[in-house]
Amino acid sequence: MNMRTTLMLMAATVAAPLSAQQPADVYTTLAAPSTVTATVDQRAEAMPALAIMPADVDMCFTFTDIPGFISRLNAVGAIDNEDYANLPEELKAINSIALAGGAGSAATLAAVGDLYNCFMLSEMLPSLKQIAADAAPQYTETLKGEVNKAEAANIQAVKDLLAQGKIAPAYGVLVANPGYEAMIAEWYAMATGEMEESATDEDGVEYVSINGFSGLKLQVPADEAQPSPWDDEYEIALKQEAVKRTFYVLLKLEDDKIIAVACEDPSQINTAATPQESILGTDKFAAVDSKLGQGLHMAVYGSNAATNAYNKLQPHYFASIAKTVENMFTALAAQGGADAGAGAGYDPNAGA
Repeated sequence: MNMRTTLMLMAATVAAPLSAQQPADVYTTLAAPSTVTATVDQRAEAMPALAIMPADVDMCFTFTDIPGFISRLNAVGAIDNEDYANLPEELKAINSIALAGGAGSAATLAAVGDLYNCFMLSEMLPSLKQIAADAAPQYTETLKGEVNKAEAANIQAVKDLLAQGKIAPAYGVLVANPGYEAMIAEWYAMATGEMEESATDEDGVEYVSINGFSGLKLQVPADEAQPSPWDDEYEIALKQEAVKRTFYVLLKLEDDKIIAVACEDPSQINTAATPQESILGTDKFAAVDSKLGQGLHMAVYGSNAATNAYNKLQPHYFASIAKTVENMFTALAAQGGADAGAGAGYDPNAGA
């Protein structure tokens, strides 16, 4: 296969996801505007795990009325009667759950997409270097130069992305069914006990208590961040940034709820003290007001920034690869015009 064919195939492969019409994403739109307005207390009764979530979260998901959902599965035959009659107590214990990304998590999601884009290119660079090496001699250095520029820019982009601000808190809430409060209290005790034990066995792990939360403070030990002879520049960049950061994984037991938070800065934790102060006190879930009490089991909210970051993730993964291949074409054309194209198996005027 000559270089022109190879580059054309690669360009087509990476460009297809960029140009394809993306279908509407049902997960980023709750529903048409509701004609019913519920009170905050009504929302909290139907979606209790959200009554803890801060009002300013960028994205949020709840799976609510789990007993009702399981009952509906049984009613349609998805769970047979015998299994339904013998559900594990651990499953019966859970009423609802919720997950959320705090204020600023949309930027974190966008950075994750950019990082993955960089690592996709890093995986493709060896193939691009081989294409450059296999080109006609008079064009090898030109192509190598483009690949080397892409690699240097890619490494710097990774460093810049890793050095961005602190990661926003991520929240998780589990709400017990009535009568199962003791069981989730036992889960909390077991989880925090295991955390405390791990802190005595591992370097860089400390058991902490902060503002009613208990859990782990995690730091990468300096000796583990030292580059090894086998590390590439991306791994070195990851280690150098990781050693500068401190992460927390924290739990709190509050009445019938277990609250979990992962963050870099515990001072950013701002769980709501009342439903009125929570996300339910805003209009972010108002679109499902008309569904309350009518078998609502799942609801999703995403800010405009979070929705945009999510929607661009998959096609964005290929952007750096497509740009590098495009630059290789452009460099060949600039070096010798039609003559360079002929020598390299590439015609810059094709299709003109």
